[in-house]
Amino acid sequence: MYPNIQIKSGIDCIHPFIEPLVMKLAEKHPDWTFVSHHTFRDTINNVTRAAGFIVRLTATEEELGQIGIGRRKARDGSGREDIFEVYNRRIQEGRERGHCFSTNKVKDAIKAIHKAFYPKTLDETLAEAYDHAEFIARQTFNHEESVYERTLHNLREHMYKYIGARWDEFVAMLPAADQKLIQAAANIKEVEERRDKLHHLWDDLGNQKMLTVFFANGKYTVGQGSDAVIHDSDTLPMDIRQQIGMLKLVPEKEVIPDVGLRVGNTYFIMRPNQGA
Repeated sequence: MYPNIQIKSGIDCIHPFIEPLVMKLAEKHPDWTFVSHHTFRDTINNVTRAAGFIVRLTATEEELGQIGIGRRKARDGSGREDIFEVYNRRIQEGRERGHCFSTNKVKDAIKAIHKAFYPKTLDETLAEAYDHAEFIARQTFNHEESVYERTLHNLREHMYKYIGARWDEFVAMLPAADQKLIQAAANIKEVEERRDKLHHLWDDLGNQKMLTVFFANGKYTVGQGSDAVIHDSDTLPMDIRQQIGMLKLVPEKEVIPDVGLRVGNTYFIMRPNQGA
């Protein structure tokens, strides 16, 4: 077996249907790593077979795609047959039906893999980072929405108790005497403002209004929508430099509503023309 084929512990062998495909690819691409991730339990022979692999670029561990085994109705009507299923984002986006390329021929599977399995382009990298940022913003907003609803509920509960116990004071508009009510009102205002800012950030991400900044090899690629400009350290605008500095101070995936968020060590999503 080739050294770039990694079979996880507990797996006895490679499924005989997919083995020729995996072996040919492993021989032709020593710079790829094939990691088993799906298994088939052969109860008759009492063995566990690797029936699916994640394909990665060994040098960077970037996932290029996945190959596995599926089943479909045989074209000659004789029953069902095994097929190769080849998948990555490029293949999925290029298909009108289904999410993967399927065939029962090794040469056709290899052809599809060679056509679609290669490192992400800069545009794909930026688009993926942007999608990831929108997902994080949506999750963060949903969390803050829950916090807002709980805070509002607590405020209402305290107001109801206050009204019931101190009706005359409430009617006379003297709630300032109640420190708990003042604090609850302050809390709801603070949470409401943060929630509104996060909703605005999430909305701007959905409308492609945010800047995407990708740093690699000493260069900053700054994009908005389909436009992108490459800067070095000397030409990078000061407002973007300041925002990157702020985002580097917070943990990865943490959102600063007025600024943006850091998706990874080299990806930043931020509001345009802020912090200048």
